[in-house]
Amino acid sequence: MSTRLSAINERAAGSILIAAVTLALLAGGCSKHASAPAAPGASDSGWKLGLTVSPKRPRMVRPASFTVHIADSTGLAIGDAMVTGSLNMTLMDMGKTEVKFEPKGNGDYEASVKSFDMSGPWELAVDAVQGSTKTHRVFQFNVFD
Repeated sequence: MSTRLSAINERAAGSILIAAVTLALLAGGCSKHASAPAAPGASDSGWKLGLTVSPKRPRMVRPASFTVHIADSTGLAIGDAMVTGSLNMTLMDMGKTEVKFEPKGNGDYEASVKSFDMSGPWELAVDAVQGSTKTHRVFQFNVFD
């Protein structure tokens, strides 16, 4: 009888473990937090970088664009910078997607992606260089189902 109860307890524990892992994965992938543009902030160079994601609520398997605005500490737009980025999902290792930003004028730089493989929290690491001035900033946003 105790062997039979032990086998039942092991199966129940295994089922509970599988259910807990499944719920944890679903909760991360189905996040419903709002995706607002990242607030401009100071970087290591003194430049202020701001990010706008379009659409405001990017969706899985749909295109999205990113506009980075770069200004100096006085608010003057930074033109002619070389701006690159790297997209990464924060909950799982999905690999990195490199993006190159094109200048659009007035301190704005734009890049786009064809789609995202999964919904959930993502980050965009941005590197900007102009002459000897370099800066790095990481922005976080959510991708929706």
